[in-house]
Amino acid sequence: MINTNYPMLDELLSNIDKTPESVVPALKKVYQLYPFVREYIELTVSENWSELDINKIVTVNYEYHRSLAGALLLNRRTWSIVSGVLMNESASLVIKAKQYKALMEMLYSLEAEAFKHILLKTLPDLYPNLTHEALVQSLN
Repeated sequence: MINTNYPMLDELLSNIDKTPESVVPALKKVYQLYPFVREYIELTVSENWSELDINKIVTVNYEYHRSLAGALLLNRRTWSIVSGVLMNESASLVIKAKQYKALMEMLYSLEAEAFKHILLKTLPDLYPNLTHEALVQSLN
């Protein structure tokens, strides 16, 4: 089978979560293939939090098929929004809320869910084998 689409972040994390005996090496391998995964994992385990209360922002899930999602987490443009707006202390909360809502509504539903868990630093709730300790170890 030929796959012409890059995997999405939720797919990569789900596949790694299914192989608990090799989580750390699997994460390290993914970091080499898809560098933005490392950025999201660093965000997950860092002490930096967005000032935005994402639980209060109402988003609509349009149930896009993976191939029709308007945004992907694993690209430079999306990472610029995350790092330059959502995690930027000097950006206004109004702008952060608008960007978060727009991004969440363009993502494929499972990728949006993964992103929310990343921002809330609760990724192991979604992928139990991706423990905080394993994530930190994979970054070293």
